[in-house]
Amino acid sequence: MKIAVLGAGLMASAIVRRLCAAGHHVSVWNRTHAKAEALAAAGAAPQATVAGAVAGADLVITMLSDDAAVDAALAEVFPAAAPGIPFVDCTTVTPHGVEARAARAKAKGHPFLHCPVFASPDMIDRGEGVMLIGGAQETYAHLAEVLHAIIVHHEYLGTAPGRAAVFKTLGNQINGCLTAAVAEAADCARALGVDDADLAKTFEALGFGSYVITRLQRIADGTWKPVSFPLAMFHKDLRIFVESARHAGVKVPVLAAALARAEAADEAGLGQLDASAVADPRVTQRL
Repeated sequence: MKIAVLGAGLMASAIVRRLCAAGHHVSVWNRTHAKAEALAAAGAAPQATVAGAVAGADLVITMLSDDAAVDAALAEVFPAAAPGIPFVDCTTVTPHGVEARAARAKAKGHPFLHCPVFASPDMIDRGEGVMLIGGAQETYAHLAEVLHAIIVHHEYLGTAPGRAAVFKTLGNQINGCLTAAVAEAADCARALGVDDADLAKTFEALGFGSYVITRLQRIADGTWKPVSFPLAMFHKDLRIFVESARHAGVKVPVLAAALARAEAADEAGLGQLDASAVADPRVTQRL
C-alpha cells in the first residue's frame, strides 16, 4: 500500500519505521523537513510538501502535535488526496475536535478513523502497546491489516471517531495525575531528608505499580533526559483533557493542578525533557 504519513516526531517516526518494515511504500512530510529526511534510512520517501506526500497515496495517516496541527495539515490534504482515500489520525487530540474533522472528511467523501495509541516510540518499534479505534467498522475492517502492522493490539470502540479520543484522554488523566502525585511525593521526600534514589528503591520494594516506579527512577536520575514522553507533549495532553472536560461542563480540580505543574515546568524551559521533569526543584519554586 502507498501510505502518506504526516508527522515525523518520535511517535510518527516509529510508525513510519513499522510501515516500511512491513513492506509498505511510505511518503513522509514534516514541518521540520530534516526530521522527514532522517526517515529515508528506514526506507521512507521524505517530501517537502503535504501535497507531495499525499500524491498517489492509498491512505493518509496523521501523527502530529495537537488539534491545530492536524486541522492545518488536513486543510492541505483535502485538495491533494484522491477521492475516497481514507484518513487515519493517530494524534492525541480533543474528542470534539475529532468529531468536527470526521464530519469534514465525510462531507468530502473520505472515510475517517481516529486511532490514538497508548505506547512509547520504542514500544511501537516492537509492535507493542494498544491502538484505540474509533470510526466506521467497515473502514476499520478495510485498514485493520495495515494498522496491525503498526501495533498488534487494537481496541475497537465503536463507530463514533471521538470515542477513541475520549478513552485516550481518560488514560492521560490517570497518567497526568499519577505523574503529578509522584512529583509531589518527591518534593515531600526531599523536605523530609529522603534521597530520590532511596525513595524509588523503597517504593519498588513496597510493590507499587511499574508506572510509579518508572517515574520515581527518572526523578532519581535527576537529568530529566528525554526517554519517550517529552514534557511539552505531556503538558499538551493534560491541556487537551482539561479543555475536553470544560467543554463537557465537568470540573477537574485534580487534573487542573497537574496541568498547573506541567505549565510551570514548560515555563521553566523544560519542555523538551522527559515528563518527569515536573519534579524539578525549579518547578516547585514556581507553584
